Amino acid sequence: MRVVLFVVFVFFAHAAMAQWVIKKDLNESWLTSDSAAYKPFQDNSDASSVYISIPVRTFKTDYLIVKSANPLAMLLNGVVVLDGAKDFKMSIDSLSKHYAAGNFFIALHSDQRISKNNLQTFLASKVQHQATAPEESYLKTATVFRDFSITAALVLIIFLVTIIRVNPGLSADYFSIRRLFSNRESEDDHYYYRVTSATILFYVFTSLMIALFLMIIIRFTGVRLGIEGISTASYWNLVFTWLTTSLYVLIFLFVKIVIIYLISVLFGIREVAGYHFFNFVRILLVTIGILSVVLLIYFVLHGQGQSFYNFLFATLPWILGAWIVLGFFKLASRVRHSAFHLFSYICATELIPFFIIIEVLNK
Repeated sequence: MRVVLFVVFVFFAHAAMAQWVIKKDLNESWLTSDSAAYKPFQDNSDASSVYISIPVRTFKTDYLIVKSANPLAMLLNGVVVLDGAKDFKMSIDSLSKHYAAGNFFIALHSDQRISKNNLQTFLASKVQHQATAPEESYLKTATVFRDFSITAALVLIIFLVTIIRVNPGLSADYFSIRRLFSNRESEDDHYYYRVTSATILFYVFTSLMIALFLMIIIRFTGVRLGIEGISTASYWNLVFTWLTTSLYVLIFLFVKIVIIYLISVLFGIREVAGYHFFNFVRILLVTIGILSVVLLIYFVLHGQGQSFYNFLFATLPWILGAWIVLGFFKLASRVRHSAFHLFSYICATELIPFFIIIEVLNK
């Protein structure tokens, strides 16, 4: 309960500190340069420099806001203004006093590939506390994704507390790290290995957790996984994307159940199917659960390092690979067939899907 109250406090404290409304998202007007001319920026380009044109008179009372995961150099009309900065705000009015021009042509350079997920550029105005609601044409503040993430984390915490209270025995078994690495488990827990309403709740929780983990990773890296527009999406579009992605993960889990049961019958080891899938979900809950906590803490504290998000994403294949080895030894203690027979079963149920998942993650 204290954790829930803390998350609520963080959510409202963060919302109270938001001071900016976005007048124009400059990401939509980025340009890149080739040897011939400037052209609109493409998401799949390998550009390390982007160019932005800003009419001074139109936005004289506003601020240029830049948030980057990597250090940048900024040039204004060919003059170096900043070098090695990540996050900065500049008054257009102040800049116009130092660099007299009717139009600012800004260049942002990075040593790494620039994408709309690792660089945000806005023209924004400060919110006055006495002011009325901003015009409908204004975009919501740049804190939308963080607000969504905190809300989603709160939902996950409430969901988890609920299913733990509903079935504490099953919850203790799912989150037991000792049993995860043990080759011998009590036969009295065999009813946990069936697909019931209680286990389905854990499948749903696992799907929601993995979906949120992937969305935050996608937000700050060049990874796509078929999910586009997260950096500029509205709050409710983010919620819809989260639920849709969760549904895909849940479908994957049920497809895996069917595959495991069918192949276990084919190999004559039907009795290990439920135990096999139970431990697969268990390792996802424990490992990705820990990574999600680390990720959320880093993100809520305004962590912007793209290398950190890339590292967490890169751990997913290692987790799945470690599970294949661990699963082989756990099943070996329950199967009376030869090691080669069990290895063939693992290849059909885990190794082939593993390569398919790696291919999807690397797209």
